[in-house]
Amino acid sequence: MDKITRLIRESQYSIHDLSAVQLDAFNELPRFNMPFELGMVIGSKRFGGKRFAGRSALIMEHTRYASQKCLSDIAGQDLSAHNGAPRRISRIIRTWLAQESRRNDIPGDQRVFGAYEKFATELPSICASRGLEYDGLSYPDFLGLAQVWINAH
Repeated sequence: MDKITRLIRESQYSIHDLSAVQLDAFNELPRFNMPFELGMVIGSKRFGGKRFAGRSALIMEHTRYASQKCLSDIAGQDLSAHNGAPRRISRIIRTWLAQESRRNDIPGDQRVFGAYEKFATELPSICASRGLEYDGLSYPDFLGLAQVWINAH
């Protein structure tokens, strides 16, 4: 909880994909981390004063209006549907970042997605070279490898 709170406090932007709510393989219950974290962000924007009021959040879902079926209070938020297509996800995020940051130097979505595909192709061999199991790669290890790869390219 402290880590999530710190990230929200330190971040101007946040990205939430509500389609990430899936059944846990172990106990067959849904994992609600993503909507919970989104709720914390929305709460900080509403109740956190001027410091948080201008923060931006991108909210994505698999299919348009699907999230309203189980999270009716999300109505009124601007959600982007990606249909599970990685290229579309890349385009949505890149366009949103360019709009929200008002920066004109953000690479185009084709370049971003091309880099993603190249990294995804190289990731298994990168894992093998570092003695990491690709299928069991932890999120912190993934982030570290992605950062090293980005810096090298």
